[in-house]
Amino acid sequence: MNKLSRDDLERFEKARHAAWLLVEYAPRSVAELRLRLKLKRHSEAIIDRVIREFQANDLLDDRKYARLVIQRSSTRPQGREALVIQLRRKGIAPEVIREAFEGFSAEEERALALEAASRRFHGQPFTDPRRKKKKIFDFLRRRGFSGELAISTADRLCAKGLEHDLNENE
Repeated sequence: MNKLSRDDLERFEKARHAAWLLVEYAPRSVAELRLRLKLKRHSEAIIDRVIREFQANDLLDDRKYARLVIQRSSTRPQGREALVIQLRRKGIAPEVIREAFEGFSAEEERALALEAASRRFHGQPFTDPRRKKKKIFDFLRRRGFSGELAISTADRLCAKGLEHDLNENE
């Protein structure tokens, strides 16, 4: 690391502290942390230095961040499409997104869709099966599941009944 002047060292420490607070509060992507530090009016050189230090100390890693976002989708089920959009907005590179999804199987996504729809519509009375199917489809599409998966999940839930699928998942 190059020697810093006293003023630069103070700016660096201030930026590092701000970055630490941001990363401590919630995991961040490199692009997100860079933007947040820019908003705090830190210089590009200082931001670059902080990011390099955080990456070297394993405090900032886009690959880990992408995997974490995908893993978290099990608590609030989201489909692949929504997760990809979320990761792109956080500045994650397309190849890193592809790598992160290597462990996310189609079967896991189907299970998440079924769980989300079963939980959301459990016990709701529907007199019109078409309306029920449309509600399930729309809900799953808003959650980022593909149209094909939303249709097959809605068909399955409408054919077997929500209660049956809830018991099957337990």
